[in-house]
Amino acid sequence: MLDRSELLDAIAKKKPRLAIVITDCCSEVATKPPKRGKFVFDKALFHDLFLQPTGLVDLTSAEFHRDKSTNQYAGMTAWTDASGPVFTNALLDLLNDPQTRQRLLEKGEPATWKSFMTPLMSQTDERYRILRQSVETDTHIFPAIAKSLQAEIHSQQHQLPMLISH
Repeated sequence: MLDRSELLDAIAKKKPRLAIVITDCCSEVATKPPKRGKFVFDKALFHDLFLQPTGLVDLTSAEFHRDKSTNQYAGMTAWTDASGPVFTNALLDLLNDPQTRQRLLEKGEPATWKSFMTPLMSQTDERYRILRQSVETDTHIFPAIAKSLQAEIHSQQHQLPMLISH
């Protein structure tokens, strides 16, 4: 397995104008392949997020930190449901929605990765809360691991994506 820091170092050595690393670390509980559909970026938002910035954008599906005593990562679990990963689906829906950029501009914010994080965190967490509630009330969603899944999902109140750097 490639450590995140090794990946970022390898990318940095290439000296790109813009490097975007988006990771989703899904739970292994998906029972069906994710639904696929047509995806069309909002062109203005695509320009603002993917063509205009420079540097590094490092975005992941759930908050984490490195435990200094063990040098291991710890934090939230990223979850998935039958339609796919809650983070990835929220990200794609926002990128595909022509109103996303307009809503950011109406708040007086330029469409940047930093400002994009507010609706992304909200959408991801909302999808997570719906999944969490359904798992707590219906053990048939993931029957093979229902007991351990229920305990784990019950202990995690939120799933919040994290913008590590930009």
